[in-house]
Amino acid sequence: VRAHLLLCNPKDGAATSDQPLALDHRHNRGGIVFWRKTKTLGSKVICDEKWGHWCTKHICASDYDGLYMTHDESGHDKWQERKDHFKEHNRRVKREKQGGAQEGVATP
Repeated sequence: VRAHLLLCNPKDGAATSDQPLALDHRHNRGGIVFWRKTKTLGSKVICDEKWGHWCTKHICASDYDGLYMTHDESGHDKWQERKDHFKEHNRRVKREKQGGAQEGVATP
């Protein structure tokens, strides 16, 4: 798959190149495209009109040590709180659709 990728200078965010590159858009078992798991593109990129920032707080010991994400490292904690909130909300909605807590069964 070819994607339009804009590489940026890590110090000031200025564009350093603007060219189409071939990126590996295959997904692994975790659903993450391969190009997002290796910092080979710089600290910030624009791919398919979306910003990507390298965030070292995303770690999977056997797979990657950092990911290109939509947030930068300083915004990681806020991103994580929002993600946790939505996951809990989705769990609660799923339980309610299944009839709520059943007697004698603990709900997570």
